Amino acid sequence: MRELLNTISKGKKPIYPPVNKFIAPPVLEDDTKCKAMDGDDEPLWILMIIKSKIDNFDIRKAIRSTWGDEYQFAVLPMRRIFVLGIRTRDLQLQREIGIESSQYGDIVQYYFEDHYFNNTYKVMAGLKWARTNCRGPQYIMMVDDDFYVNTHKLRDFLDKPLGGVIAAYVNNNSIPIRQWSSKWYISLEEYPYRFWPAHPNGGFILMEYKTSYDLLTVLEYLKYLRFDDVLIGIAALKMNVQLKHNDKIIPDPIKYEDEKFFQALAVHGVKSAKVLTEIWKRQISYRRLK
Repeated sequence: MRELLNTISKGKKPIYPPVNKFIAPPVLEDDTKCKAMDGDDEPLWILMIIKSKIDNFDIRKAIRSTWGDEYQFAVLPMRRIFVLGIRTRDLQLQREIGIESSQYGDIVQYYFEDHYFNNTYKVMAGLKWARTNCRGPQYIMMVDDDFYVNTHKLRDFLDKPLGGVIAAYVNNNSIPIRQWSSKWYISLEEYPYRFWPAHPNGGFILMEYKTSYDLLTVLEYLKYLRFDDVLIGIAALKMNVQLKHNDKIIPDPIKYEDEKFFQALAVHGVKSAKVLTEIWKRQISYRRLK
């Protein structure tokens, strides 16, 4: 894969075609999201790619006014997109998404069915959009919409360059589930090995822009896998990119009354807009007391 990346970086065409090229057409997108007034790519600190369930209107609204606020740091320009699929034959829902897109300009929607096991498509859609329309950010954050992100901890964490690593909560020595009745079942045909490779918890990952660019390339040359986090782990292995574990990324829900919550970089399991807004208010109060 390094040879493949080197070939592409030199502007040459690879010998072999991609086996998993993302070809779903866009439905809604704003290709000026990352542009400056003169039309050039704006130098950004970070692009937040938020994988969102299509009907999570309230959560998206809450994120925009809390940790996803693009203007919360005066000297650190941020941009935010929500990546969605479609819901076939639900025309009313699509009309509402269109209104939301017109109002906020942050919806990136592609033509694939919006459900959990299409998260790999959401990853690839977000990376493809960034590659095409947002070439100025230093960092890419990919996160699910049921995470809370402590952006002040994020700023502190990224005060030192990441280098070519992918920062995440890293799962090691986990095994594929072969019980067909399980939601997480995977057949030997899909994945024939005893263990999963080390892989990030797919709900929250951080990387430099160049790493995200290469990641999309490698994903397109790997066999499709519906578990996006495992596929990213396989891609990182092929790229010889280190997965850097961060235990301040909490993959399981914890009570937001717990001080551990406010020391974390990101926490999974915040599924209510009301709770998210309350957490943000407490976060601001917590910081003032420090």
